[in-house]
Amino acid sequence: MKASFFQELGLFDCAILQRVENDKFMVLYGNAPWFITLFENKLKGELCVIDDSPFFLVDFLFDADEFWQLKTDGRINSGVWSEQTEDALLRLEAAAIFSRGIDYLVLFNMENEFNKRQGMLQSARELLISNDKVLEQHELIRDRVESLASGSEQVKGVEFPVKEVIDHAEFGVAILDANMQRLEQNLALYNLFEMSPNDDGSPADLLLELCHSQFSGFERVLETGSRWNGEIYWLHPPALSRWLQLTVSPVKDESGDRSGWLFLVTDITREKYLKQSNEKLTYFDALTNLPNRQYFWQYLETSIETNQSFYVLLLDVKHLKRTNEEFGFSVGDLVLKEIVDRIRPLLSSNDVFARIGGNEFSIIVRDIDYTKCESLAGQMISAVKEPYYAEDEFKCSVGLSIGGVHYPKDGLSAEELMKYADLASFTAKQNVKSVIQFYSEDLKDSSRKRIEMESALREAIEKKQFELYLQPVLNLSSENITQAEALIRWYRPDLGMVSPAEFIPIAEQTGLIIKIGKWVIEESIRLLSELHRQGKYIKLSINLSPSQVNDRSLLDFIRCTLKESGLNAKYLELELTEGVLVDDFDKVSDFLQEIRKMGVSVAIDDFGTGYSSLSYLQKLPIDYLKIDQSFVFNLMEHESNQAIVKAIIAMATSLKLEVIAEGVEKEEQKAFLKAHGCHFLQGYLFSRPLTYDDFRKLL
Repeated sequence: MKASFFQELGLFDCAILQRVENDKFMVLYGNAPWFITLFENKLKGELCVIDDSPFFLVDFLFDADEFWQLKTDGRINSGVWSEQTEDALLRLEAAAIFSRGIDYLVLFNMENEFNKRQGMLQSARELLISNDKVLEQHELIRDRVESLASGSEQVKGVEFPVKEVIDHAEFGVAILDANMQRLEQNLALYNLFEMSPNDDGSPADLLLELCHSQFSGFERVLETGSRWNGEIYWLHPPALSRWLQLTVSPVKDESGDRSGWLFLVTDITREKYLKQSNEKLTYFDALTNLPNRQYFWQYLETSIETNQSFYVLLLDVKHLKRTNEEFGFSVGDLVLKEIVDRIRPLLSSNDVFARIGGNEFSIIVRDIDYTKCESLAGQMISAVKEPYYAEDEFKCSVGLSIGGVHYPKDGLSAEELMKYADLASFTAKQNVKSVIQFYSEDLKDSSRKRIEMESALREAIEKKQFELYLQPVLNLSSENITQAEALIRWYRPDLGMVSPAEFIPIAEQTGLIIKIGKWVIEESIRLLSELHRQGKYIKLSINLSPSQVNDRSLLDFIRCTLKESGLNAKYLELELTEGVLVDDFDKVSDFLQEIRKMGVSVAIDDFGTGYSSLSYLQKLPIDYLKIDQSFVFNLMEHESNQAIVKAIIAMATSLKLEVIAEGVEKEEQKAFLKAHGCHFLQGYLFSRPLTYDDFRKLL
């Protein structure tokens, strides 16, 4: 992995320079405001001369020069000094490092360390830090990892001088490869577990053991390449114990394949003691005042010992991350507390309601049968999905996915029950709507098949088992086929044709959609180029998933593929669903602006089934609206469908957008759509999706 990957994680407040000659240095990494101010806006790759200021640093360079002339691997430190800028008083420390024949100068912002040494405001600072603040820090770092991973090489190892910088991290960092073999673990991680690098054991291995033993869904996190935030408890007999805030994040390469894992660990024991007392310290959540994971787990084991039946419900709050990003973590915290206030009145005094993760709750429900439990889940979903108003300024909405298991029918141990509840919750989360999903053997079989499907998908990518079918689109003004939609098909040698409805969701969940999507773009451009060489000039549309829109390398990939092919970009069209627009409007808007600059057109697919508003359509660079086939299917039988279709066409006309109607199967539908100003039709009335050869013959 590139050194810059670790430097840019945001874990270290430092700058790294490489000496070129005498007092000239090249900036390898230095984007912190204090460094930019101190060195007159010098950026990565630029040279800076350190000959007259900062004065303390210039003085240290005399010692550093003598050290570098020794040509011996190692380092010397300057000690902490104060540097006054126009905006702030900085506490800095420099390190001169020599490694592999290269002279490095590393500058550290020692503000936190200086304050610790002085002992100022330490207690107040710790009182203000909560688990949620640590979680926010981990989330910010995780976002930076995600944004950087697309441009990184696969995990191979940690390069010097990054190893030196890692030692200055304030919390534990472990980096593992895709096979969960440790690549690097910093000194802070050793210290968290009272170990040293000379010991036989490894803190990363101990961390994995704790995850497996205390987090029932950990295997699922690894299988699906998901991210997880939570707390784990470490007990070191006879008397030492620690609460640890853990963030687990996959590291993916530009193709969407997992190349490694990043573990971030913070000791939050002191904060728990400062915020809670006695039993609350150990067993209750500071934000919601609910029992925490440890309390819930112990209560679950106690409940099993009574041998009386009960249900366990695992609740996952949907879209909380979007709320945090849009309005801030403080608003997200208010939403979580109000969720608790809405759910608590629905429960009886015999039920146990706990917060077991950042956006996860769990409930033990007694004295209830399946029908009443399902009804209770529905009431909770209805209560939670009502809008939230924070500080009379922000209106936001979240959802709820619920997984349910029954004791003793579904499991006889706490581990089994939580594992199956996690599986049921994971399945519920795949539904766009808020739903309750109870565990069953069929669900277990479905999970096994999903894992098998993922493995088969990876093989399909390697062995190129995919094929593009083209469905013609009829231009109503000319009655000619002027464009088509590219639809992926997968023929498995062992099973035959696999429906996209089966494998696309799994590809989306596992990140394989990135690699598959790029193949579709490449193949579509190749087929278009072939058709154009034969004098058949049509436009081809390609569907984009939410993950593809978020892929930072996609724009460059499309740009390069078009350039290499020589294809005129106006013959390529990208289709997005309404849901993608709403998820992150600003990001999608920027993405579409860049697409339009290339000359590629844009269509909104399945229009009328999502959440788009007129203001979105006015602001976004869109060329086409595709009326969803659900409105066309019973068009002639339902006046309401006719009214919706006419309204969509009228709206599109006022916005100067062209309209494509999907799912046209009858001549009466064609006549109605043409009479009311629809421009293009697509459906079985004209043609099913065809292989390339059959499509070419049709033209």
